[in-house]
Amino acid sequence: MVGSSGTRIDLGLATARVKLTGARHRPGHGSVIVLLSDGIQSSGSTGLVDPEAEAAGIVVSTIGLGADAELLRRIASSPSHAYVAPTGVDLASIYRRIAVAIPYPASEVPPAIPEFWIHLPIAHRDR
Repeated sequence: MVGSSGTRIDLGLATARVKLTGARHRPGHGSVIVLLSDGIQSSGSTGLVDPEAEAAGIVVSTIGLGADAELLRRIASSPSHAYVAPTGVDLASIYRRIAVAIPYPASEVPPAIPEFWIHLPIAHRDR
C-alpha cells in the first residue's frame, strides 16, 4: 500500500488479514496472502508475520521484484513461501506454484490459475 509517507507493507498485510477473517470467509477454504513488493517499507512495523494472521491459519507468500529479500523472507510464513522474481516474466511461474499449493475442500475442484488478481485498496468497503 502506498500513502503519502511511502510504502506501508504492514498496513497492506493487516488489511488483507481483516478481509480474509471477515464475514465473507468460507470455512474449509485456504486463506492466502500473496505480497508482491520491492521489499522496501519506508515506515511502520517490519516485524515477522502478523501473529493474528498466523493464528487464523493464513499463509503469507511473498514475491520480491528487485527486492530487499531479507524483509520479505521474514514476512513470509516460511522460507518456502518466499520467492524472488528477477523479472516480470518470472511471475507467472511463481503464481502457478503458489496457486497449486492453496488447499481447497475435497468437495470442490481447484480453479484454474486466475486470469486476474484482485487488489483491495485500503479505502475499499464491503457493499
